[in-house]
Amino acid sequence: MDEVADQVIEVVGLNNVDKMYKPLLHSVGWLGDVKRIALKIDKIKQLGFKPGLRSCDTVRISAQKYLKS
Repeated sequence: MDEVADQVIEVVGLNNVDKMYKPLLHSVGWLGDVKRIALKIDKIKQLGFKPGLRSCDTVRISAQKYLKS
């Protein structure tokens, strides 16, 4: 969970950020949060797909593009 926040904090250029986690539902997550996700890309890989970016890289690029807009 920290990895996504850390990417955005770094791109935005913030320092000394206190991250707070406030569970809302059954002591985990927040309203609308996906508790667990596991995607399988085996079938699309068989068709030749190769992921170009890791999730954390995608978050960083998205934050950078958001700042430029």
